[in-house]
Amino acid sequence: MDLFNMRLSAAAQKSPDELDILAAMILDDLLEERWTSDRFADACRKHRKLSSFLPTTADLLAADKALADATPYRELPALPAWDTDAEGQYKRNIEGARKILAMVSQGKRMPQSRPRQDEDWLQ
Repeated sequence: MDLFNMRLSAAAQKSPDELDILAAMILDDLLEERWTSDRFADACRKHRKLSSFLPTTADLLAADKALADATPYRELPALPAWDTDAEGQYKRNIEGARKILAMVSQGKRMPQSRPRQDEDWLQ
């Protein structure tokens, strides 16, 4: 839809073939950056507000940076809730620390990779 709107723009004095080539180049550049379609649409909207010319990849990257700078934070998915309460986690941490201390005092080395199944790696 944004490409269609660019074709209708009075500033777009390019043939449809030139626009297709330009769009293919921009698409190739932005796929390297792992852009989503929403991110592309937001950058196009921002660029349209600031310029009367068709955007280049550099223009879209600059518009995306301006949007990111204007956003006070990035929305991140929430972390999952703990499966144990604070007191239970405290006891679990103390017990794990005691087992590690016992292994170190006996001269044993901790395994490099450990499975996450109920602290089986400590036994």
